[in-house]
Amino acid sequence: MSPAPGGPEAPGGPGRQGAAASGLLTTVFLFLLAGYVILFYRAEFAAGVPRYQPLAYALVPDELVRQWCGGGDHPLSIVDRLPLIGVAIAIWVSAFSFGWLVLKVLRVERVLHRLELVVFAVGLGLSGLSLTTLAVGLVGGLRRPTWLFAVGGVLVAALIWNGRTLFKFRTDAGSRGEDACREGERPAWWRPRWCWLAVPLVAAVALGSTMPPIDFDVLEYHLQVPKEWYQQGRVTFLPHNVYGNMPLGAECLSMMAMACMPGELDWWWGALTGKLIIAGFLPATALLVFSAGRRFFTDRAGAVGSLLYLSTPWVASVSVNGLNDGAVAFYLMAAAYAAKLWLDRREAGGADAWGLLATAGLCAGSAVACKYSAVLFVVLPLVLLALWKGGRRRAGAVCCLLLAVSVSCGPWFGKNWVLAGNPTYPLLVGVFGGETRTAERDVQWRRAHQVPRDPQGARYSPRQLWEAFLQVSGRSRWHHPLLVPLAGLIVLRGRGTGSLAYWLGGLAWVLATWWLFTHRIDRFWVPALPLLAVIAGVAATWSSSIVWRRALGAVLVAGLLANFLLVSSALVGDNRYFVQLASLRDDPALSYGSPAHRYLNQHVSPGRCALLVGDAAVFDLRVPVLYNTCFDACVFEDVFRDRSRTGRIARLRELAVSHVYVNWAELDRYRRPGNYGYSDYITRQLVHEELVRAERVLRPVHVPELDVRRGEVFEVVAATE
Repeated sequence: MSPAPGGPEAPGGPGRQGAAASGLLTTVFLFLLAGYVILFYRAEFAAGVPRYQPLAYALVPDELVRQWCGGGDHPLSIVDRLPLIGVAIAIWVSAFSFGWLVLKVLRVERVLHRLELVVFAVGLGLSGLSLTTLAVGLVGGLRRPTWLFAVGGVLVAALIWNGRTLFKFRTDAGSRGEDACREGERPAWWRPRWCWLAVPLVAAVALGSTMPPIDFDVLEYHLQVPKEWYQQGRVTFLPHNVYGNMPLGAECLSMMAMACMPGELDWWWGALTGKLIIAGFLPATALLVFSAGRRFFTDRAGAVGSLLYLSTPWVASVSVNGLNDGAVAFYLMAAAYAAKLWLDRREAGGADAWGLLATAGLCAGSAVACKYSAVLFVVLPLVLLALWKGGRRRAGAVCCLLLAVSVSCGPWFGKNWVLAGNPTYPLLVGVFGGETRTAERDVQWRRAHQVPRDPQGARYSPRQLWEAFLQVSGRSRWHHPLLVPLAGLIVLRGRGTGSLAYWLGGLAWVLATWWLFTHRIDRFWVPALPLLAVIAGVAATWSSSIVWRRALGAVLVAGLLANFLLVSSALVGDNRYFVQLASLRDDPALSYGSPAHRYLNQHVSPGRCALLVGDAAVFDLRVPVLYNTCFDACVFEDVFRDRSRTGRIARLRELAVSHVYVNWAELDRYRRPGNYGYSDYITRQLVHEELVRAERVLRPVHVPELDVRRGEVFEVVAATE
């Protein structure tokens, strides 16, 4: 029986070649791959750090193990990760129950096979829990644990009630005449043992994600903003951190974890748990890639694609460091998956097509709840797809889609509208305005986030397009050495290439919008990687010959090993997996201003706070701080500008400031040509000549290990008078 439209293909895949032709093409591919890999590994991660450096760990694995153990400089422990893992599992289980209820309401649970059901339920449930946390925060209940017990109790009860029938659904809905996933005949080479190849990669990412954060953006807002909201007990407008007023759907999960943790440092342990929860989007996305491959193509295509995605250093990097790009990638892939099911069900006349379209909308909105750019990457193409394929009901399809989108991301826009006066804060200031957004700051923001110009002033020159092509095709810092070469094998597929048009179109759309409308940061096209992995997995099944299968197996194992050595090294993130977490809390390697931060943590007395200048990566500070990002009003300038000595002292006392830390290195970086910019008011002359010598408002203090050329700590003299 032939497969349904868009359904799976024959197990061997189309374009089966004769043994001789397959052997010749395999030889040619391996020759070209060798050239590509040589060029790939000749590039550098950073100045003086070649790409091939982590490969040396294959020769000296004990050195890598020594890094995992902290080099003997810290006490070892793995037990302190168990509470984090336990809370993360509880949140994932709660999310599954939440999402399962959503899928039941939409009446699509019987269209999905078991794996799809679990992954979609967890993804939608995490989005729902995030919105629940936002709602609790808006009413000021973050420090009241009763809401956690109420939400958890309802979800556990729902899970128990529905658990009786949860796994009774057949994995093949085709037995009821529906075009759901066909189990298919597994190729002889595919065995469950191949799943074990993913275990070391997932373990490295999971352990790495429980480490204290070191990424600047994470220290500045991905975890700092949830920390601030949790400590004050409510979600509010943050005039000093512009990033904290954008959608933070993934980061809200950290606040839920904080509320689950006991003790004075509940925010710190909760933040690490939040990083682990966000890292969970990596294996969830890989499972979506696997499911897409086996549903629409073959098991082998899904297996290869999922292994390629799991081993991509880019997604490992963002997952380990607590960035939200992996969450956006998951929801983009889930929205594309659900939309493809809607297309197939609509063409087959399925009664549950509307539910699938709503599922796609919920996933698309969840992506927007994580990052504004998802409006271009996900929502807009889905609206165009609904207009194109909606037929006589296209208006209803678009309305259904947009309603679902608004359910999952609308609360974030509403929060901004009420608290900041601009639903798209800090975007579209010229249209909506917005709290604290002056014309100068709006220009500064747009200049920093605009499409970059080349030396000739052009934004869309052929040279820029070529540079972007090189980045996407392999030059990008954390690219995969096999993704692009295997995806290129699509040219060898004869029959069935048309079924790939959907995924190719999605990939082209994301990359095009990234190049046309964003500031072309490499990390911003990471959400396209699941689509590329699906294509690469399918393209890799161009032949079923024994020659190609063995060659592909060898190439995959080599690529997985190489990327495991990279992902588990210190290049991607802190890899001291077996070091006691408490001993790393004040480690010098974990903060941009760690010597100054350690000093402030030890010397700012209760009831007082520190004023930070130029430094916004303040997550690791355990004392109250006043700070601002480079795009916000300068707190230091507000305190000192146009005030007499008496006025300055009065203002410092009013704010309870006992110490001031000036990060000169950050100020210099911001003020360099082409960078974001910073207030020109703060200078060394002002601080030393006027505030220290003339007025004696500040007094320098010696901080061990702190280079005074890069930063200085001052004590407020008025605080001790």
